[in-house]
Amino acid sequence: MRSRYFVGEKNDRSNIRVLAATGGLQEKTDLPIEVLGEDAVRRAVNSCIETREPVSGPNGLAMPLITRNGMTGALYLAMSNVELEEIVGTELMQLFVSNVALGYEKTGLLEHIRNLAFVDRVTGLSTFSGFIETFQRHASNQIPLLVVHCDIQRFRVVVDGIGDERAGGVLKRTGHRLSQIFPDALTIARKEKDEFLVLLKGGEANDIQSIVTRVEDAFQEPITLDDNQINLRMRLGFASSEDSAHGAEELVRFASIALNDVRQKGMTNHSVFHPLMQEAAFERLRLASMLTGSANQTEFHLHYQPIMRSGDDSIASFEALMRFKTPAGNFLNTARMIEAAEASGLITEIGAWMFKSAFSEFRKLSVAGNDVRLNVNLSPRQVQTNRIYKDIEDAASAAELQLHRLVFEVTEGLFLSNDQVTLSLLTWLRNKGAKVVIDDFGTGYSSFSYLRKLPVDGIKIDRSFISNMDQDADALAVVKSIIAVAKAMNLEVTAEGVETTGQRKIMQELQCDYLQGFLYSKPQSCDDLMKFVQQSSVSGSTFQS
Repeated sequence: MRSRYFVGEKNDRSNIRVLAATGGLQEKTDLPIEVLGEDAVRRAVNSCIETREPVSGPNGLAMPLITRNGMTGALYLAMSNVELEEIVGTELMQLFVSNVALGYEKTGLLEHIRNLAFVDRVTGLSTFSGFIETFQRHASNQIPLLVVHCDIQRFRVVVDGIGDERAGGVLKRTGHRLSQIFPDALTIARKEKDEFLVLLKGGEANDIQSIVTRVEDAFQEPITLDDNQINLRMRLGFASSEDSAHGAEELVRFASIALNDVRQKGMTNHSVFHPLMQEAAFERLRLASMLTGSANQTEFHLHYQPIMRSGDDSIASFEALMRFKTPAGNFLNTARMIEAAEASGLITEIGAWMFKSAFSEFRKLSVAGNDVRLNVNLSPRQVQTNRIYKDIEDAASAAELQLHRLVFEVTEGLFLSNDQVTLSLLTWLRNKGAKVVIDDFGTGYSSFSYLRKLPVDGIKIDRSFISNMDQDADALAVVKSIIAVAKAMNLEVTAEGVETTGQRKIMQELQCDYLQGFLYSKPQSCDDLMKFVQQSSVSGSTFQS
Protein backbone atom coordinates (compact mmCIF):
# COMPACT_ATOMS: atom_id res chain seq x y z
CA MET A 1 0.00 0.00 0.00
CA ARG A 2 1.01 3.57 -0.51
CA SER A 3 0.91 6.19 2.30
CA ARG A 4 -1.81 5.71 4.87
CA TYR A 5 -2.49 7.70 7.99
CA PHE A 6 -5.03 7.97 10.78
CA VAL A 7 -6.76 11.23 11.50
CA GLY A 8 -8.55 11.72 14.83
CA GLU A 9 -10.87 14.39 16.14
CA LYS A 10 -10.24 16.30 19.35
CA ASN A 11 -12.73 16.12 22.19
CA ASP A 12 -14.10 19.59 21.47
CA ARG A 13 -14.93 18.36 17.95
CA SER A 14 -13.43 21.45 16.40
CA ASN A 15 -9.79 20.57 15.79
CA ILE A 16 -9.09 17.50 13.66
CA ARG A 17 -5.49 16.38 13.74
CA VAL A 18 -3.27 13.58 12.50
CA LEU A 19 -2.94 10.76 15.06
CA ALA A 20 -0.61 8.48 13.12
CA ALA A 21 0.74 8.21 9.59
CA THR A 22 3.10 6.25 7.39
CA GLY A 23 4.91 7.08 4.18
CA GLY A 24 5.56 10.65 3.17
CA LEU A 25 3.11 12.05 5.71
CA GLN A 26 4.65 10.43 8.77
CA GLU A 27 6.13 13.75 9.87
CA LYS A 28 2.63 15.28 10.06
CA THR A 29 1.77 13.28 13.19
CA ASP A 30 0.18 15.45 15.92
CA LEU A 31 -0.36 18.38 13.54
CA PRO A 32 -3.76 19.85 12.59
CA ILE A 33 -5.28 18.46 9.42
CA GLU A 34 -4.86 21.90 7.83
CA VAL A 35 -1.15 21.14 7.33
CA LEU A 36 -1.98 18.45 4.78
CA GLY A 37 -1.18 19.88 1.39
CA GLU A 38 -3.87 17.95 -0.49
CA ASP A 39 -7.29 19.62 -0.39
CA ALA A 40 -9.04 16.45 -1.56
CA VAL A 41 -7.66 14.45 1.35
CA ARG A 42 -8.74 17.06 3.89
CA ARG A 43 -12.22 17.22 2.41
CA ALA A 44 -12.59 13.44 2.42
CA VAL A 45 -11.46 13.10 6.04
CA ASN A 46 -13.63 15.99 7.24
CA SER A 47 -16.69 14.61 5.46
CA CYS A 48 -16.05 11.08 6.73
CA ILE A 49 -15.85 12.22 10.35
CA GLU A 50 -18.90 14.43 9.96
CA THR A 51 -21.15 11.89 8.23
CA ARG A 52 -19.63 8.73 9.78
CA GLU A 53 -19.79 7.20 6.32
CA PRO A 54 -17.03 6.10 3.92
CA VAL A 55 -15.97 8.90 1.55
CA SER A 56 -14.08 8.29 -1.69
CA GLY A 57 -11.62 10.86 -2.91
CA PRO A 58 -9.83 11.04 -6.26
CA ASN A 59 -6.75 9.23 -4.86
CA GLY A 60 -7.97 7.41 -1.79
CA LEU A 61 -10.67 6.31 0.59
CA ALA A 62 -11.62 7.65 4.06
CA MET A 63 -13.38 5.16 6.34
CA PRO A 64 -15.01 6.06 9.69
CA LEU A 65 -13.67 4.80 12.99
CA ILE A 66 -16.57 4.80 15.48
CA THR A 67 -16.13 3.50 19.01
CA ARG A 68 -18.67 2.52 21.63
CA ASN A 69 -17.89 5.53 23.80
CA GLY A 70 -18.51 8.02 21.00
CA MET A 71 -14.98 8.59 19.73
CA THR A 72 -14.95 9.39 16.03
CA GLY A 73 -12.04 9.32 13.65
CA ALA A 74 -11.19 8.36 10.13
CA LEU A 75 -8.80 5.95 8.51
CA TYR A 76 -7.56 7.25 5.18
CA LEU A 77 -5.91 4.89 2.69
CA ALA A 78 -4.20 6.31 -0.36
CA MET A 79 -5.91 3.69 -2.53
CA SER A 80 -9.27 3.64 -4.28
CA ASN A 81 -12.16 1.46 -3.11
CA VAL A 82 -11.88 -0.64 -6.26
CA GLU A 83 -8.19 -1.34 -5.66
CA LEU A 84 -8.87 -2.33 -2.05
CA GLU A 85 -11.56 -4.83 -3.01
CA GLU A 86 -9.29 -6.35 -5.66
CA ILE A 87 -6.40 -6.76 -3.22
CA VAL A 88 -8.03 -7.75 0.10
CA GLY A 89 -11.77 -8.04 -0.53
CA THR A 90 -14.65 -6.26 1.20
CA GLU A 91 -15.04 -8.61 4.18
CA LEU A 92 -11.39 -8.54 5.08
CA MET A 93 -11.31 -4.76 4.76
CA GLN A 94 -14.32 -4.41 7.09
CA LEU A 95 -12.63 -6.72 9.61
CA PHE A 96 -9.47 -4.62 9.41
CA VAL A 97 -11.40 -1.39 10.04
CA SER A 98 -13.27 -2.99 12.97
CA ASN A 99 -9.98 -4.05 14.54
CA VAL A 100 -8.53 -0.59 14.04
CA ALA A 101 -11.61 0.96 15.65
CA LEU A 102 -11.28 -1.41 18.60
CA GLY A 103 -7.65 -0.49 19.08
CA TYR A 104 -8.59 3.15 18.66
CA GLU A 105 -11.09 2.78 21.53
CA LYS A 106 -8.68 0.94 23.83
CA THR A 107 -6.05 3.62 23.40
CA GLY A 108 -8.59 6.38 24.02
CA LEU A 109 -7.58 6.94 27.64
CA LEU A 110 -3.88 7.02 26.78
CA GLU A 111 -4.65 9.36 23.90
CA HIS A 112 -6.60 11.63 26.20
CA ILE A 113 -3.69 11.77 28.65
CA ARG A 114 -1.32 12.42 25.77
CA ASN A 115 -3.58 15.20 24.51
CA LEU A 116 -3.40 16.92 27.88
CA ALA A 117 0.38 16.92 27.65
CA PHE A 118 0.98 17.43 23.95
CA VAL A 119 -2.09 19.15 22.41
CA ASP A 120 -2.93 22.79 23.07
CA ARG A 121 -6.63 23.10 23.87
CA VAL A 122 -7.02 26.58 22.38
CA THR A 123 -5.39 26.10 18.97
CA GLY A 124 -5.17 22.34 18.42
CA LEU A 125 -1.44 22.77 17.85
CA SER A 126 1.25 21.05 19.86
CA THR A 127 2.07 22.18 23.39
CA PHE A 128 5.58 23.20 24.40
CA SER A 129 6.12 19.68 25.79
CA GLY A 130 5.07 18.21 22.45
CA PHE A 131 7.41 20.59 20.66
CA ILE A 132 10.35 19.45 22.79
CA GLU A 133 9.50 15.79 22.19
CA THR A 134 9.36 16.30 18.43
CA PHE A 135 12.59 18.31 18.45
CA GLN A 136 14.43 15.56 20.30
CA ARG A 137 13.11 12.92 17.93
CA HIS A 138 14.38 14.75 14.86
CA ALA A 139 17.61 15.91 16.50
CA SER A 140 18.55 12.25 17.01
CA ASN A 141 18.62 11.95 13.22
CA GLN A 142 21.51 14.45 13.13
CA ILE A 143 19.72 16.89 10.83
CA PRO A 144 20.07 20.68 11.19
CA LEU A 145 17.01 22.27 12.79
CA LEU A 146 15.66 25.82 12.76
CA VAL A 147 13.48 27.16 15.57
CA VAL A 148 11.19 30.11 14.84
CA HIS A 149 9.72 31.82 17.91
CA CYS A 150 7.01 34.27 16.96
CA ASP A 151 4.40 36.39 18.68
CA ILE A 152 1.57 38.72 17.75
CA GLN A 153 2.49 42.36 17.99
CA ARG A 154 0.13 44.37 20.24
CA PHE A 155 -1.97 41.30 21.07
CA ARG A 156 -2.98 42.95 24.34
CA VAL A 157 -4.92 45.46 22.25
CA VAL A 158 -6.89 42.61 20.65
CA VAL A 159 -7.69 41.10 24.07
CA ASP A 160 -8.82 44.46 25.45
CA GLY A 161 -11.01 45.00 22.40
CA ILE A 162 -12.83 41.66 22.12
CA GLY A 163 -12.20 39.88 25.44
CA ASP A 164 -10.21 36.81 26.42
CA GLU A 165 -12.67 34.21 25.14
CA ARG A 166 -12.97 35.62 21.63
CA ALA A 167 -9.24 36.37 21.58
CA GLY A 168 -8.80 32.58 21.89
CA GLY A 169 -10.52 32.35 18.50
CA VAL A 170 -7.92 34.73 17.08
CA LEU A 171 -5.14 32.52 18.47
CA LYS A 172 -6.75 29.44 16.91
CA ARG A 173 -6.99 31.11 13.50
CA THR A 174 -3.43 32.38 13.84
CA GLY A 175 -2.26 28.83 14.53
CA HIS A 176 -4.11 27.53 11.47
CA ARG A 177 -2.59 30.24 9.31
CA LEU A 178 0.89 29.34 10.53
CA SER A 179 0.09 25.72 9.62
CA GLN A 180 -0.79 26.87 6.11
CA ILE A 181 2.36 28.99 5.85
CA PHE A 182 4.58 26.12 6.96
CA PRO A 183 3.26 22.86 5.47
CA ASP A 184 6.84 21.60 5.74
CA ALA A 185 6.98 22.21 9.52
CA LEU A 186 8.14 19.33 11.68
CA THR A 187 5.81 20.68 14.35
CA ILE A 188 4.06 23.90 15.32
CA ALA A 189 3.30 24.69 18.95
CA ARG A 190 1.75 27.40 21.06
CA LYS A 191 4.27 28.23 23.76
CA GLU A 192 2.20 30.57 25.90
CA LYS A 193 -0.33 33.37 25.47
CA ASP A 194 0.23 34.71 21.93
CA GLU A 195 3.61 33.02 21.37
CA PHE A 196 4.14 30.23 18.83
CA LEU A 197 7.06 27.93 17.98
CA VAL A 198 7.73 26.51 14.54
CA LEU A 199 10.29 23.74 14.00
CA LEU A 200 11.73 23.50 10.51
CA LYS A 201 14.54 21.62 8.86
CA GLY A 202 17.56 23.88 8.68
CA GLY A 203 19.96 24.46 5.87
CA GLU A 204 19.20 25.81 2.42
CA ALA A 205 15.67 24.38 2.48
CA ASN A 206 14.50 27.22 4.73
CA ASP A 207 16.14 30.56 4.09
CA ILE A 208 15.36 33.01 6.90
CA GLN A 209 14.50 35.93 4.65
CA SER A 210 12.11 33.79 2.62
CA ILE A 211 10.43 32.66 5.86
CA VAL A 212 9.98 36.27 6.95
CA THR A 213 8.50 37.13 3.56
CA ARG A 214 6.09 34.18 3.70
CA VAL A 215 4.83 35.28 7.11
CA GLU A 216 4.49 38.92 6.09
CA ASP A 217 2.57 38.01 2.93
CA ALA A 218 0.27 35.58 4.75
CA PHE A 219 -0.72 38.09 7.41
CA GLN A 220 -1.50 40.85 4.94
CA GLU A 221 -4.96 39.32 4.93
CA PRO A 222 -6.82 40.05 8.19
CA ILE A 223 -8.06 37.36 10.55
CA THR A 224 -11.84 37.04 10.32
CA LEU A 225 -13.69 36.44 13.59
CA ASP A 226 -17.47 36.71 13.42
CA ASP A 227 -18.03 40.17 11.93
CA ASN A 228 -14.58 41.46 12.87
CA GLN A 229 -11.61 41.87 10.56
CA ILE A 230 -8.49 41.85 12.73
CA ASN A 231 -5.14 42.83 11.24
CA LEU A 232 -2.20 41.08 12.88
CA ARG A 233 1.54 41.57 12.55
CA MET A 234 3.98 38.89 13.63
CA ARG A 235 7.44 39.28 15.16
CA LEU A 236 9.95 36.47 14.70
CA GLY A 237 13.10 35.28 16.44
CA PHE A 238 15.33 32.62 14.84
CA ALA A 239 17.85 30.15 16.24
CA SER A 240 19.57 27.34 14.35
CA SER A 241 21.24 24.11 15.45
CA GLU A 242 23.48 23.99 12.38
CA ASP A 243 26.61 25.29 14.04
CA SER A 244 26.16 23.76 17.48
CA ALA A 245 24.81 20.79 19.38
CA HIS A 246 22.42 22.70 21.62
CA GLY A 247 19.40 20.92 23.05
CA ALA A 248 15.78 21.75 22.41
CA GLU A 249 15.15 24.01 25.39
CA GLU A 250 18.40 25.89 24.92
CA LEU A 251 17.69 26.52 21.24
CA VAL A 252 14.19 27.73 22.09
CA ARG A 253 15.74 30.09 24.64
CA PHE A 254 18.07 31.44 21.96
CA ALA A 255 15.13 32.04 19.62
CA SER A 256 13.31 33.78 22.51
CA ILE A 257 16.32 36.05 23.08
CA ALA A 258 16.25 36.96 19.38
CA LEU A 259 12.51 37.67 19.58
CA ASN A 260 13.05 39.84 22.64
CA ASP A 261 15.69 41.74 20.68
CA VAL A 262 12.97 42.61 18.16
CA ARG A 263 10.66 43.74 20.99
CA GLN A 264 13.36 45.92 22.54
CA LYS A 265 14.59 47.64 19.40
CA GLY A 266 11.30 47.80 17.53
CA MET A 267 13.08 48.62 14.27
CA THR A 268 12.29 45.44 12.37
CA ASN A 269 10.00 42.42 12.63
CA HIS A 270 12.63 39.68 12.95
CA SER A 271 16.03 38.89 14.41
CA VAL A 272 18.49 36.00 14.27
CA PHE A 273 20.15 34.88 17.48
CA HIS A 274 23.78 35.86 18.03
CA PRO A 275 25.81 35.03 21.18
CA LEU A 276 26.23 38.76 21.87
CA MET A 277 22.46 38.92 22.38
CA GLN A 278 22.78 36.52 25.28
CA GLU A 279 25.47 38.68 26.86
CA ALA A 280 23.26 41.76 26.39
CA ALA A 281 20.29 39.94 27.95
CA PHE A 282 22.37 39.00 30.99
CA GLU A 283 23.60 42.58 31.30
CA ARG A 284 20.00 43.88 31.20
CA LEU A 285 19.11 41.41 33.94
CA ARG A 286 22.05 42.57 36.05
CA LEU A 287 21.12 46.22 35.62
CA ALA A 288 17.44 45.55 36.24
CA SER A 289 18.33 43.85 39.52
CA MET A 290 19.98 47.11 40.57
CA LEU A 291 16.66 48.93 40.25
CA THR A 292 14.69 46.99 42.84
CA GLY A 293 14.57 44.95 45.95
CA SER A 294 17.39 45.79 48.34
CA ALA A 295 18.85 48.39 50.66
CA ASN A 296 21.49 49.00 48.00
CA GLN A 297 18.86 49.94 45.43
CA THR A 298 19.80 52.41 42.71
CA GLU A 299 18.59 55.95 43.34
CA PHE A 300 16.52 57.85 40.80
CA HIS A 301 17.36 61.48 40.04
CA LEU A 302 16.21 64.09 37.54
CA HIS A 303 18.40 66.57 35.72
CA TYR A 304 17.14 69.32 33.46
CA GLN A 305 18.61 70.91 30.34
CA PRO A 306 17.28 74.22 29.02
CA ILE A 307 15.98 74.55 25.46
CA MET A 308 16.45 78.06 24.09
CA ARG A 309 14.64 80.17 21.53
CA SER A 310 17.14 80.76 18.74
CA GLY A 311 15.91 84.29 18.06
CA ASP A 312 16.75 85.84 21.43
CA ASP A 313 18.36 83.06 23.50
CA SER A 314 15.52 83.11 26.01
CA ILE A 315 14.39 79.96 27.80
CA ALA A 316 11.62 78.11 25.96
CA SER A 317 11.59 74.84 27.87
CA PHE A 318 13.44 72.45 30.16
CA GLU A 319 13.93 68.81 29.23
CA ALA A 320 13.67 66.40 32.17
CA LEU A 321 16.31 63.66 31.96
CA MET A 322 16.49 60.51 34.10
CA ARG A 323 19.67 59.79 36.01
CA PHE A 324 20.53 56.62 37.96
CA LYS A 325 22.99 56.75 40.86
CA THR A 326 24.48 53.89 42.85
CA PRO A 327 24.54 54.07 46.67
CA ALA A 328 28.27 54.81 46.31
CA GLY A 329 27.40 57.99 44.40
CA ASN A 330 28.35 56.90 40.90
CA PHE A 331 26.05 57.66 37.95
CA LEU A 332 25.18 54.72 35.70
CA ASN A 333 24.78 54.80 31.90
CA THR A 334 21.27 56.20 31.39
CA ALA A 335 20.56 54.57 28.02
CA ARG A 336 21.49 51.11 29.32
CA MET A 337 19.45 51.54 32.48
CA ILE A 338 16.38 52.62 30.51
CA GLU A 339 16.82 49.61 28.23
CA ALA A 340 17.03 47.32 31.27
CA ALA A 341 13.96 48.93 32.78
CA GLU A 342 12.01 48.41 29.55
CA ALA A 343 13.11 44.77 29.29
CA SER A 344 12.12 44.03 32.89
CA GLY A 345 8.82 45.92 32.79
CA LEU A 346 9.99 48.37 35.44
CA ILE A 347 9.80 51.29 33.01
CA THR A 348 6.13 51.88 33.86
CA GLU A 349 6.88 52.44 37.55
CA ILE A 350 9.94 54.52 36.76
CA GLY A 351 7.93 56.57 34.28
CA ALA A 352 5.24 57.25 36.88
CA TRP A 353 7.94 58.39 39.33
CA MET A 354 9.43 60.67 36.67
CA PHE A 355 6.06 62.31 35.89
CA LYS A 356 5.37 62.96 39.57
CA SER A 357 8.86 64.26 40.38
CA ALA A 358 9.40 66.32 37.23
CA PHE A 359 5.98 67.97 37.33
CA SER A 360 6.52 68.87 40.99
CA GLU A 361 10.05 70.27 40.53
CA PHE A 362 8.99 72.21 37.44
CA ARG A 363 7.19 74.65 39.72
CA LYS A 364 10.61 75.92 40.86
CA LEU A 365 11.81 76.32 37.28
CA SER A 366 8.61 78.12 36.29
CA VAL A 367 10.10 81.34 37.66
CA ALA A 368 11.69 81.56 34.23
CA GLY A 369 8.25 82.55 32.87
CA ASN A 370 4.69 81.37 32.48
CA ASP A 371 5.30 80.51 28.84
CA VAL A 372 8.16 78.12 29.64
CA ARG A 373 7.33 74.42 29.08
CA LEU A 374 8.59 71.10 30.43
CA ASN A 375 9.76 68.37 28.03
CA VAL A 376 9.43 64.74 29.16
CA ASN A 377 10.34 61.58 27.28
CA LEU A 378 7.97 58.67 26.67
CA SER A 379 9.22 55.11 26.37
CA PRO A 380 7.53 52.83 23.78
CA ARG A 381 6.72 50.42 26.62
CA GLN A 382 5.04 53.20 28.62
CA VAL A 383 2.86 54.17 25.69
CA GLN A 384 1.47 50.65 25.43
CA THR A 385 0.16 50.59 29.01
CA ASN A 386 -3.37 51.68 29.89
CA ARG A 387 -2.23 53.31 33.13
CA ILE A 388 -0.16 56.01 31.42
CA TYR A 389 -3.22 58.27 31.10
CA LYS A 390 -3.83 58.11 34.85
CA ASP A 391 -0.13 58.48 35.68
CA ILE A 392 0.08 61.73 33.69
CA GLU A 393 -3.20 63.15 35.00
CA ASP A 394 -2.45 62.25 38.63
CA ALA A 395 1.04 63.77 38.49
CA ALA A 396 -0.23 66.93 36.80
CA SER A 397 -3.07 67.30 39.31
CA ALA A 398 -0.74 66.84 42.30
CA ALA A 399 1.62 69.50 40.93
CA GLU A 400 -1.27 71.80 39.89
CA LEU A 401 0.27 71.81 36.42
CA GLN A 402 -1.77 72.36 33.27
CA LEU A 403 -0.98 69.94 30.44
CA HIS A 404 -0.52 72.82 27.99
CA ARG A 405 2.79 73.47 29.79
CA LEU A 406 4.09 70.03 28.72
CA VAL A 407 5.94 68.71 25.67
CA PHE A 408 6.16 64.93 25.22
CA GLU A 409 9.14 63.57 23.28
CA VAL A 410 8.83 60.25 21.44
CA THR A 411 11.18 58.32 19.17
CA GLU A 412 10.60 57.58 15.48
CA GLY A 413 10.46 53.84 16.14
CA LEU A 414 7.24 54.36 18.09
CA PHE A 415 5.41 55.07 14.84
CA LEU A 416 6.68 52.16 12.75
CA SER A 417 3.70 49.91 13.46
CA ASN A 418 1.26 52.83 13.17
CA ASP A 419 -0.85 51.20 15.88
CA GLN A 420 -3.96 52.85 17.27
CA VAL A 421 -2.79 52.66 20.91
CA THR A 422 0.11 55.02 20.22
CA LEU A 423 -1.87 57.36 18.02
CA SER A 424 -4.74 57.53 20.52
CA LEU A 425 -2.46 58.53 23.40
CA LEU A 426 -0.66 61.22 21.41
CA THR A 427 -3.95 62.60 20.08
CA TRP A 428 -5.30 62.69 23.66
CA LEU A 429 -2.22 64.63 24.84
CA ARG A 430 -2.56 67.20 22.07
CA ASN A 431 -6.27 67.59 22.76
CA LYS A 432 -5.32 68.39 26.35
CA GLY A 433 -3.05 71.18 25.09
CA ALA A 434 0.29 69.37 25.33
CA LYS A 435 2.73 69.26 22.43
CA VAL A 436 4.32 66.15 20.89
CA VAL A 437 7.73 66.17 19.19
CA ILE A 438 9.80 63.41 17.56
CA ASP A 439 13.17 63.03 19.27
CA ASP A 440 16.46 62.19 17.50
CA PHE A 441 14.90 62.79 14.09
CA GLY A 442 17.05 61.54 11.22
CA THR A 443 18.64 58.53 12.93
CA GLY A 444 15.90 55.98 12.38
CA TYR A 445 13.35 55.33 9.65
CA SER A 446 12.89 59.02 8.93
CA SER A 447 10.29 59.82 6.34
CA PHE A 448 8.64 63.16 5.80
CA SER A 449 5.70 61.40 4.19
CA TYR A 450 4.55 59.98 7.52
CA LEU A 451 4.95 63.29 9.34
CA ARG A 452 1.86 64.63 7.55
CA LYS A 453 -0.26 61.87 9.07
CA LEU A 454 1.01 61.90 12.66
CA PRO A 455 -0.27 63.87 15.65
CA VAL A 456 3.01 65.74 16.21
CA ASP A 457 3.94 69.41 16.58
CA GLY A 458 7.66 69.32 15.95
CA ILE A 459 10.92 67.44 15.54
CA LYS A 460 14.31 67.47 17.22
CA ILE A 461 17.27 67.09 14.85
CA ASP A 462 19.70 64.52 16.22
CA ARG A 463 22.95 65.85 17.62
CA SER A 464 25.03 63.72 15.23
CA PHE A 465 24.05 66.01 12.35
CA ILE A 466 24.52 69.22 14.34
CA SER A 467 27.99 68.33 15.64
CA ASN A 468 29.31 67.60 12.14
CA MET A 469 27.54 70.16 9.98
CA ASP A 470 30.23 72.88 10.17
CA GLN A 471 32.83 70.38 8.84
CA ASP A 472 30.64 68.01 6.81
CA ALA A 473 28.79 69.40 3.80
CA ASP A 474 26.52 66.33 3.64
CA ALA A 475 25.46 66.74 7.28
CA LEU A 476 24.74 70.42 6.65
CA ALA A 477 22.68 69.55 3.58
CA VAL A 478 20.62 67.10 5.64
CA VAL A 479 20.01 69.73 8.34
CA LYS A 480 18.94 72.29 5.72
CA SER A 481 16.54 69.81 4.12
CA ILE A 482 14.99 68.79 7.43
CA ILE A 483 14.37 72.38 8.49
CA ALA A 484 12.98 73.41 5.08
CA VAL A 485 10.50 70.55 4.89
CA ALA A 486 9.51 70.87 8.55
CA LYS A 487 8.81 74.57 8.05
CA ALA A 488 6.63 73.76 5.05
CA MET A 489 4.64 71.42 7.29
CA ASN A 490 4.34 74.00 10.09
CA LEU A 491 6.42 71.86 12.44
CA GLU A 492 8.69 73.44 15.04
CA VAL A 493 12.36 72.41 14.86
CA THR A 494 14.77 71.95 17.75
CA ALA A 495 18.50 71.38 17.22
CA GLU A 496 20.13 69.09 19.79
CA GLY A 497 23.82 69.14 20.67
CA VAL A 498 24.61 72.78 19.95
CA GLU A 499 28.06 73.23 21.48
CA THR A 500 29.78 76.05 19.58
CA THR A 501 28.94 79.60 18.57
CA GLY A 502 29.50 78.54 14.96
CA GLN A 503 26.79 75.89 15.19
CA ARG A 504 24.50 78.38 16.90
CA LYS A 505 25.02 80.90 14.10
CA ILE A 506 24.28 78.35 11.37
CA MET A 507 21.04 77.29 13.03
CA GLN A 508 19.94 80.88 13.52
CA GLU A 509 20.59 81.61 9.83
CA LEU A 510 18.50 78.53 8.91
CA GLN A 511 15.72 79.86 11.19
CA CYS A 512 15.70 76.83 13.46
CA ASP A 513 13.18 77.51 16.22
CA TYR A 514 14.94 76.13 19.30
CA LEU A 515 18.51 75.28 20.33
CA GLN A 516 19.67 72.85 23.02
CA GLY A 517 23.21 71.93 24.04
CA PHE A 518 26.27 72.47 26.18
CA LEU A 519 26.81 75.91 24.66
CA TYR A 520 24.03 77.04 26.98
CA SER A 521 24.06 74.53 29.81
CA LYS A 522 24.71 70.90 30.59
CA PRO A 523 21.91 68.92 32.28
CA GLN A 524 21.82 69.84 35.97
CA SER A 525 19.72 69.21 39.03
CA CYS A 526 16.78 71.52 39.59
CA ASP A 527 18.53 73.40 42.40
CA ASP A 528 21.79 73.82 40.45
CA LEU A 529 19.93 75.07 37.39
CA MET A 530 18.25 77.87 39.34
CA LYS A 531 21.37 80.04 38.95
CA PHE A 532 21.00 79.72 35.17
CA VAL A 533 17.31 80.69 35.43
CA GLN A 534 18.07 83.70 37.65
CA GLN A 535 20.76 84.92 35.26
CA SER A 536 18.30 84.66 32.40
CA SER A 537 15.60 86.60 34.24
CA VAL A 538 18.02 89.41 35.17
CA SER A 539 19.72 89.86 31.79
CA GLY A 540 16.84 88.84 29.55
CA SER A 541 19.37 86.71 27.69
CA THR A 542 21.49 83.82 28.80
CA PHE A 543 24.08 84.00 26.06
CA GLN A 544 26.00 86.84 24.48
CA SER A 545 28.08 86.25 21.37
